[in-house]
Amino acid sequence: MNGVWQFLILVRVLTTLLPQRGYIHPDEFFQNPEITAESVLGFDSYQSWEWTSKEIPLRNVIFPYATSGTAFLILHLLQKLIPGIIDSYSLLVFPRILMASLSLLLDLLVYKMCVCISVDSEACVALLASSYVICVFCCRTFANGLECILFAMVMLLVLKSSPLIHKCKTEGKKGFQLDSMYAGLLSVILTVGFFLRLSFAAFIVWPMFFWYLSIVYHHGYMTGIKYAMSLIPGVVITSLFFITVDSIYYGSLEFSQFTLTNLVKTFSSVDIVANLTITPFNFYLYNTDITKLSEQTLHPHITHLVLNVPLLFCPLLIWGTPQIITSLTNLFKTNKIRSIDKTNVFLLLSVVIPVAILSFIPHQEARFLIPVIIPLLLLFCKNVKEYSYHFKMSWVVWNIIGFMFFGMVHQGGLLPCMHTLHNLVKHNPQTNYHFIFFHTYMPPKHLLAVEKSSESHMIGSVANKNATFNHVTVHDLAGADFKILTQTIEKLSKYSSHFEKDFEDEEETVAIYVISPSALHQYFCIHDNYEFTLEDQFYFHLGLEDGIGAIKSKACLIVDKDNDFMTFIKNDMSLNLYKLST
Repeated sequence: MNGVWQFLILVRVLTTLLPQRGYIHPDEFFQNPEITAESVLGFDSYQSWEWTSKEIPLRNVIFPYATSGTAFLILHLLQKLIPGIIDSYSLLVFPRILMASLSLLLDLLVYKMCVCISVDSEACVALLASSYVICVFCCRTFANGLECILFAMVMLLVLKSSPLIHKCKTEGKKGFQLDSMYAGLLSVILTVGFFLRLSFAAFIVWPMFFWYLSIVYHHGYMTGIKYAMSLIPGVVITSLFFITVDSIYYGSLEFSQFTLTNLVKTFSSVDIVANLTITPFNFYLYNTDITKLSEQTLHPHITHLVLNVPLLFCPLLIWGTPQIITSLTNLFKTNKIRSIDKTNVFLLLSVVIPVAILSFIPHQEARFLIPVIIPLLLLFCKNVKEYSYHFKMSWVVWNIIGFMFFGMVHQGGLLPCMHTLHNLVKHNPQTNYHFIFFHTYMPPKHLLAVEKSSESHMIGSVANKNATFNHVTVHDLAGADFKILTQTIEKLSKYSSHFEKDFEDEEETVAIYVISPSALHQYFCIHDNYEFTLEDQFYFHLGLEDGIGAIKSKACLIVDKDNDFMTFIKNDMSLNLYKLST
């Protein structure tokens, strides 16, 4: 691969280490490192009901432990060699380094597919590596990044084993390479993807149908059925492994049941089978329950098509669509099916069908379409032979904007704030802290690196004067109104006064902090009952929910006399840390 690609990989690594400050979605933390930080490192974290429910657990546990769990285990081992290495920075960056390393598989897989279908591999891989979708989304602990890798694996195996893709012929083979190794690998990847995300089915339904159809077309129905059946052993074995691990984790099975004498009884028992934890099935039941859908953000069915696809891939659509349409028009001018470019059909429908299927699901986020970049990019590179100056400029500008928005600015003050709070807690161990997050995304508690407290140290348990109050409580008020914030502050102020009375001879104190966007600064600047001190500001922070340019009184403006731009940033695009004066 060329020097451009090597430079872009260096940029990917450096921006991961920087680190990227943008906070795209809470799932980055609460579906991965927040789950493993407690069990691997013993840090206090928030476990959502999806991971703690004994009735209908929705998430497979292997993926978080294979990614952030592995990263945290490495950190734990390094701690013995480099004391103090575990802090908010390493807790944030180590899982991302692992994901960035895995993202290199995408570059390799796309390169191999380019060779397979005779596409300019250097240009295609350079476009992939320069996409903010890869540099930002696929280097975070989102399951969507892993889903993209698995989808690329399926596509490569299908392209290499399909008799219809004649350009994939290799020495000693005549275009049909599906032996037992291919079948086993394909079946494992399909099952892993299905347990990772149920939406994986939307991406692989067309490639697998194409694979089966190509076998039937060239070798007949019986051969097609034979090779379809060859996938079953791998699917069954892999599914049993995932189901067993999930069932043990969620408590429906115990290790004691897995003796040689009880193994057959375990899986033949009707009660045991009924209580097995099958997370994809539970996820399907939950998301098809109309009463549960109201708890999610619902979008119009055209959101993916008119918003998310352009948001992720705009230059490819603008510059590639005319050439792709021309190629498809030429396809249908021929009456001979053998003359049709099957690769174009395969790639096009690998884009269209997943987007169409996912558009029927009412909850639609841009990251759900990340795997689409693989067939779309290959389709673009196959049909666009020359890249104009205007395309190159639009591609560079679009991806810089995407990187800056999602990677650096969106909720971009929250992660630096967590680093500051971590240092605050670390250097003041005798303080009982209360951090109130107001109009921000959910704060990842594990980044504070506070060991999990026992029940006697929780708020309200102040009777035990022998307790050590190295205690941190995070209050996530999300988008609540100011009334809720005021009530929370009143409650904590009363607790603080009682605490200081009961422990007036002790060194322990209570500190109450509020973290809120600067667009809401006027509330804290002018308050009838409480006095807030602005301790710090973290910018650039853009929370679209509160907007910018809110009208403020002159008394509440934060002015930078030397720089009008910084005055704007401090007032409208920062995250403020306030301390409540008690």
